Formats: sequence, structure tokens, C-alpha cells
Amino acid sequence: MIVFAMAMAMVALSATVSHAASGTYWLKINKQRNVITAYKKVSGKWKPIRAMLCTTGAASTPTPSGTFYGGYKARWLHMVDEHGGSTYEQYTMLVNSSTQIYIHSVWYYSPKHSAQSSKEFNKLGSRGSHGCIRTSTMDAKWIYDHCKVGTKITIYSSKKSGALGKPKALHSSSGWDPTDPVKGNPHFNMRKPVITISKSKATTVQYGKSYSLKSKVSVKDPNALQNITSRLKVSSVYKWNSSSKKWVKSSFSTKKLGTYKIVYYVNDPYSTKASKAFKVKVVDTAAPTISVAANTASRKVTLGGTDAVNAISGITAKQATGSRTSAIQTTITAPDKTVTKDLTYAEAKAFTFDQVGRYKITYSVANKYNANAVSTKSIYVYCQSTVPALTGMKYTVAEAAAKTAGFTVTKVEEYSATVASGIVISQDVTAGTKSYKTIKLTVSKGTDPAGTGA
Repeated sequence: MIVFAMAMAMVALSATVSHAASGTYWLKINKQRNVITAYKKVSGKWKPIRAMLCTTGAASTPTPSGTFYGGYKARWLHMVDEHGGSTYEQYTMLVNSSTQIYIHSVWYYSPKHSAQSSKEFNKLGSRGSHGCIRTSTMDAKWIYDHCKVGTKITIYSSKKSGALGKPKALHSSSGWDPTDPVKGNPHFNMRKPVITISKSKATTVQYGKSYSLKSKVSVKDPNALQNITSRLKVSSVYKWNSSSKKWVKSSFSTKKLGTYKIVYYVNDPYSTKASKAFKVKVVDTAAPTISVAANTASRKVTLGGTDAVNAISGITAKQATGSRTSAIQTTITAPDKTVTKDLTYAEAKAFTFDQVGRYKITYSVANKYNANAVSTKSIYVYCQSTVPALTGMKYTVAEAAAKTAGFTVTKVEEYSATVASGIVISQDVTAGTKSYKTIKLTVSKGTDPAGTGA
């Protein structure tokens, strides 16, 4: 069947076919399943991106198979067959000049948006044309907008619809194409984009941590089985106000605790609009951090000295939103194994080290908002005593002085030719500040009766 096509005066035409200009998109038209799959070259590889229902030639007027390259395009086209039948089509692209095969919208009785053949629209997804490839007006517009003159077009037959499958058909009964994006279309009825939020998207985020609002959120156009996530936007953010019990418009920040409502929005020029809300809570529930000052890690204090007070000196604690130092609880194990548990910060600060030896101190602090998030840390404090100089003293005097200083005395006797009996010859701990509990005193027994001297 011969068809004469005439571009109308209001149409811009591109006439020269250049295969060099065909590199971005590739249309594969399956005339058995009546589906067009559009491919886009991404990083050197062809990726299927959009599926579109079509009507290809009826058995008596089949659409030719083969590879073609898109020719001139027209916004509206007036087509007349050999019998004088006249139709009008939107968003057209020449496929084969010798047979005058075009890709175009379902035809209209006149160049009016309300004059489309609803019967022919409802054939989309099956055969029935005079050889041209008909699509919905929206799909024809997508091809018109994206596919340059010279775009590769492959027409073939297969039982398999294509890489993306076959979209569900829409229905028309009004003379208006339900996909026609023209302003004022009273019967526009495309399916809304579907916004999907992954189940693995975190609903809580720790204070101060990074959080991507758009990650794990995808959008699909169900009309064309096309991923349109790139069009996703965050249209608004609200924060719950616990005082007024209302959502208040805000900006999202992980530096502000609270529950946020994120409203996602997509406005796809080739389908329609959609929105979806998602709630995320900024929390501070991690265990606090306990810090120990450098000079505290192996702290030494002197028995009876001013430094022998304060078991929490040099210890601090904080969580993301603030200090927890005042909430630290302290447990102290003394050198004699006596345990003092759960001292408050004030009690630990007033604690006095009153035994010579090693104290084990364990600090514990819970998160302000999460009592189960607890940190602990232990250090050792060594309590020392001032060792008196006892050599040369009478043993009884030396013993008393040692005990007063907090030491236990071990007495060892030996003969001495030079030191009188009962006098301390030597001590095993030299004078000064030491962490010892026992002093061994060597005491003279006088001259050896056997005459051997010392």
C-alpha cells in the first residue's frame, strides 16, 4: 500500500540522514510481540532503558524487517493513502523512505488532540497498521525528543518481548490519547511513577554520621518499565516537634537529634508525578568514650599526701552529643582486696587511698539515651609510702617508725663486730617514696662469740 506523507506547515524537519549521529540510542522493534525496546550506549555498551507498546503492520500490510536509520522527523504529519484516506500523526520519524514507513503516534482524524482514533489506540501491543509503527503519543514524543536523525532501528520478530518485557496497555474511549502530554488533556491517565525505598535503607542514623537521603531509593516508570531514579528529588523535609505534636518544616541534619520525615518527589515529563514519605531518626545511642589522661594511666600517689585523694582524676567520658563525665560510676579494689562499688563522680573524687599497694579502679558509664550502651575502662593506681631512714636506730624505735609509715617489718639478725647489739645495721628499702609494704631490717646481735666477726 502506498502512503503519501506531508509534513504540515507548523513542523520543523530534519532531512539529512547521518549514521555518524546515531550513536546514542538504538531502537529494537519486535513486530511479533509489538514492543519497542530503546537502548542507550553507556560507557561503550548498549543498555536497555525503555520499553514501549506499538502496533506494527497487519498481515496484509506487514512492517518490513531489517536494519534502518531514522530519517527526517515531523511534529505533525499528514498521511494520505492511495485511496484518498487521510490521517494525521504526532511526533513522527521516517524509518524507510522507499516504503514510507514511519514511527508515529496513533493516528488522528484531524490535526486536533481530541480527534484520535480510540479504536486504533486500543490496538497497541498487537498488529494492525498499514506498515508504520504506531505508539502512544507519549512514547512517540520520547522517541522524537531523544532519537536523532540517523538513529539505528532494527525491526525483527521474536516470541520474547525484549530485554525489559512488555508494558501493560492503557485504554482509550474519548478521542483523546490518555498519554498525550498536551496541556488541558481532560483524559490524561498515565500510571504514576513508582518510588521504591529499599528495606535495607537505615531508619536511624547516629548523631554526626553521614547519611545519604537518596541512597537505596529508586523510581520506575511503569508505563515504559524505565528506571527514572535520576529524576528523584527530595521535595521537603519535616521534623517532629514533641512539644506541639506536629511536623514542622525543617532541613535534615545529623547534628540535630529527632525524627525527620523525608518527602521524595518525581516529576517525569514522560509519565506523571509521584511522591512518597520516609521517616528517619537521628539518634545518639552509641556507648560513650572513656578517656584517660596520659599521666593517669599509671598513676602513683603518696600515702597521707595531698595527691592520695581523688580516684577519678584525669578521667573523662563523652558521647556524641555531650559530656558524660559526671555520670561515671567507679568501682575500686584496694590492695587488701576490699571492693568499693558504684561510687558516684562526687564520691570517687573524694576517695582517699589509705593503703600501700596497687589499687584497681574500674570506670563505667552508660549512654544518656540508651542505658544498654555502656563503656568500661580500668586503670591501676599505686599508693606509696615515704620510707624512713632506719639504719643506725635501735630496732624498737625503727620498728615503730616503719609501722607508723605504713610498713610491715621483717626482722633479720646477724652478728656484727662494729655495730652494737639491737641496732639496725641495714634496711632493704632505701629512704624515699616507694610502693612497698614490707621493710626488712637487719639488726645486730653484737660480736660473734666464736670470734668470726660479722
